[in-house]
Amino acid sequence: MAHGTEGLSKGDRRSCSKEGCDRQYYAHGVCRQHYDDVWREKNRARIAGYQSRRREQVAAGMTRDEISEALEYRELIANDPCAYCGALSTSVDHIEAVHVGGSDRWTNLARACQSCNSSKKAKSILEFMLWRQARSEGAGDAGGPRWTPSPI
Repeated sequence: MAHGTEGLSKGDRRSCSKEGCDRQYYAHGVCRQHYDDVWREKNRARIAGYQSRRREQVAAGMTRDEISEALEYRELIANDPCAYCGALSTSVDHIEAVHVGGSDRWTNLARACQSCNSSKKAKSILEFMLWRQARSEGAGDAGGPRWTPSPI
């Protein structure tokens, strides 16, 4: 039985206990949104530390001019479509992921939709495009081709 669902049978639905919220119960008597809000409130210092380390990592080795160029470039591409699929973009993707050595320089930035950005993760552009192609060719076919990364 799932966490927090004592006494519920499989078809039962419990609502969030926050006043005015009719979303489905997630944990501790509240929906996912309210649970996340409480967690963020309790962990402000942890989140601030993560964000600070991330900013330092992204801007590592960049001059003030390079940081300024990157900010200007972000503004220039703000309304561009997703660089990978052409859909409405919602975020900026680091072409080479920061945690594998990529920077925040303008040459490493591209607009991406949420789906492509979260699917790409730390893959290179070539790996990601091959993965997308194999995935689309195998769509609806359980025995279709599947791409796996090379052991380089």
